[in-house]
Amino acid sequence: MKTKLKRKRPRLENHSEIVTKVLDSIARHSGYSPDRIRNNSDHLTVGWRHLAMYVLQIHYDWTLRGIAEVFDQTAQNVYNANNAFESKLNDEERQHEYSPILKKVIEDLEL
Repeated sequence: MKTKLKRKRPRLENHSEIVTKVLDSIARHSGYSPDRIRNNSDHLTVGWRHLAMYVLQIHYDWTLRGIAEVFDQTAQNVYNANNAFESKLNDEERQHEYSPILKKVIEDLEL
């Protein structure tokens, strides 16, 4: 008999602080405000929001549902955004555009 493990959002007391750090780091590199990255759905900021979702999932090991709550999205939208961003990172022609920014953002978060 298999037991199913349900991942829960990590119990963090600084939940909003982590989101703020991620959005501030991305805002520094993109030139857009953190509020615009978080809330606007225009085509200019969607890629940066996808980066924020990807960082929260990969670097902080957040669940899709937890990330969806932060950005007022569904878990399916977060899943699709993370898959699209990961495919951009794995594409040799587009990798040079996205991997340096991802490395800079993660470096900012670790300092």
